[in-house]
Amino acid sequence: MPYDEEFDEEFDEDEEENDSDDETVTFVCEDCDYRWKATVDAEDPEYGSENMICPMCGSANVSDF
Repeated sequence: MPYDEEFDEEFDEDEEENDSDDETVTFVCEDCDYRWKATVDAEDPEYGSENMICPMCGSANVSDF
């Protein structure tokens, strides 16, 4: 089986993505108690639970957990 150089390029790209400032945050809806995880950029000025909408019920009463 010949060596596939594309595999190395894909692997390198995946490593670069992991070096970003993204973090996984758990959010909880205060109205329906639905919980979900989202990857957010910690340096994003719009980061925060005040800008999140519950995907289950549509409530804006969300906090990070």
